[in-house]
Amino acid sequence: SSPAHTTLESLLEDPDLDAVIIATPDKLHAEQAVAAAKSGKHVLLEKPLATDADGIAQILKSCAQSKITLGLCYRLRWHAGHRAIVNAVRAGRFGEIHHVRALWTGKNADASNWRASSEVGRWWSLGAMGTHLVDLCRWILLPAQGEMAQIKSVVAREKWKGPHDETAVAAFKFAGGATAEICTSVLFDAPSRLEIYGSKGWAI
Repeated sequence: SSPAHTTLESLLEDPDLDAVIIATPDKLHAEQAVAAAKSGKHVLLEKPLATDADGIAQILKSCAQSKITLGLCYRLRWHAGHRAIVNAVRAGRFGEIHHVRALWTGKNADASNWRASSEVGRWWSLGAMGTHLVDLCRWILLPAQGEMAQIKSVVAREKWKGPHDETAVAAFKFAGGATAEICTSVLFDAPSRLEIYGSKGWAI
């Protein structure tokens, strides 16, 4: 049987432990991932990587200095349908990709979700689902279209009037001119949707 630990410090001191999975609330990621890296433990980290640029920089620096492997849990990349579509994109089936659109929502009954408060989270629908959709857009459009060059967003939080997004819409332009848009919400249920539009065809 595996030992149990009540502190992060005792966990990371375990000489038989090679790697950790960090699935804590978002604002704890940077501190815990840095501590794991400094202890020489490989890290599989739940998304998002961190909640600010400084936290991201600290994680990347610590992992590089300790020569440990850092992985991020973008599970949609392992979805069989997504992989088939991206393989078709890479093979040129849809020609040059000009636009990607993605929707992912889930209705919450109230604002009790930890992501709705600022204590340990920074985003709500964007933190739960939006980061996955941003990753999907980048996965589809890179490397042919280069990196994101422009970002615009609209956020609604009027239902529960909390600090974080209840519904969010974001639009992106990539260096090569392709565009993408995502919509996430905790206010309504809708069928998840991924759309790809190219010069030779489209897929939904």
